[in-house]
Amino acid sequence: MKRYLLVSVLLGWALSANAQVMLRDPTCPPDYGVNPLSSVNTDFKLMLIKYSHKKKYALIDGQYLVEGDMLRGYRVVSISKNQVKLVGEKGYIALTILARDIRQPIHATRAIGS
Repeated sequence: MKRYLLVSVLLGWALSANAQVMLRDPTCPPDYGVNPLSSVNTDFKLMLIKYSHKKKYALIDGQYLVEGDMLRGYRVVSISKNQVKLVGEKGYIALTILARDIRQPIHATRAIGS
């Protein structure tokens, strides 16, 4: 009896482990959870983005680039206020720079008991 209980517990555990790997949410897109940049060399260094109504350019790896320019086999497809998108044979790369307005001044507060 103990043997059958042990076998059934082990079998149930093995099946549940496989079920967790094999079951998938049918409402998810087919490529959900896949990182498109996992095999892409993303060693580009985004240093600056200049974005205004007159012109927009990015400084990447020491080169000033505008939309349409090429850099190491990647074409600059868009430049926004905080992101540059590149497309090449190996895939898509989004270089992001932090927005300046995330920093906030420190406000002095009175110490408790003062």
